Amino acid sequence: MNSSGAQAAVLIPLMKKDDGWHMLFQQRALDIEMQPGDVCFPGGHTEQDETPEETVLREVTEELLVTPAQIEIVRSLPERLGPGGLTVTPFIGILRGYAGHFDPAEVDHVFTAPVASLTPERPDVYIVPGEPEIWGFTGRLVTEFLERFDLRELTDG
Repeated sequence: MNSSGAQAAVLIPLMKKDDGWHMLFQQRALDIEMQPGDVCFPGGHTEQDETPEETVLREVTEELLVTPAQIEIVRSLPERLGPGGLTVTPFIGILRGYAGHFDPAEVDHVFTAPVASLTPERPDVYIVPGEPEIWGFTGRLVTEFLERFDLRELTDG
């Protein structure tokens, strides 16, 4: 999909809370080289001989300080061209038992939003009160998720 062959994977993490399913976002650290301060989903570059699923599991555990056992991959979405010209494979997954910790070298902070409250302000732009705007690649993934995914497919057990 891209001429360099560089690949990445991201997870659209869902968490079951008392008021329903929430989507977790992270704001990238403000002092990193690529897209500082942007709101994104956890994920990153694929390392040599890694599958996209291995990439997303590794990256989520590194960024959110969780174990692979806390992540249930539900499905993948079609790969697409992402930031920096990377070919990105998005995954939808359930994050269980997340305590809110993260690696401050990569992440400034994390926040969640009830999936039921995610309504675009403009095409592919979402506002969560008190948080930076969700837009660009991440906004497009939120829109695709809302248009194509049925939360009834999920189990919270």
